[in-house]
Amino acid sequence: MHFIRNDKELLAALVIDDDARPSFDLPLQCLVWPDERPAGLSRMGYDLLCELWRIRAYIHRGLSPTKWGLNPIHSLGIWSAAQADQVRWPGFARLILSPEHQGLLEANFELPLPIVTSPSEEPLRFLTLPRTPE
Repeated sequence: MHFIRNDKELLAALVIDDDARPSFDLPLQCLVWPDERPAGLSRMGYDLLCELWRIRAYIHRGLSPTKWGLNPIHSLGIWSAAQADQVRWPGFARLILSPEHQGLLEANFELPLPIVTSPSEEPLRFLTLPRTPE
C-alpha cells in the first residue's frame, strides 16, 4: 500500500513543532503529536497514517520487526514502502522518545499488551473469558 500523490503532498507540507506535546491515542495504542495529522487526507491515506502510528508504537516499545503485531511482514512492508517512497512525515523524526514522552507512553500501559508472533500462540485466547466450572 502506498500514499497517493495528494496525500504525500499533504504530509510533506507538515512542519515539525518542537514544542508540540503528544497525546496517547487509545484505539491505536500509541503517541500522536498534533503536527503529524494533516487535514484532507484520503480515507486510504488516513488508514496508512494510522498504520505508521501503530508501527512506530512498536518501535517506541523496543519491539523488533518480527513482533510488529499479528502480521509483521505486512507491517514492515508498509513502513518500508513509506520510507522508500520518501514520504516526508514528521513522525519519522520521532523514533526515539524523550524521557518525558517515554513516561507518558508507559503510563498508558498498565499491563503489557499481548504481542502475537506466531499462529501457535492462539491470538483469540486474549479475547476469551475463562470458563467457569459447572
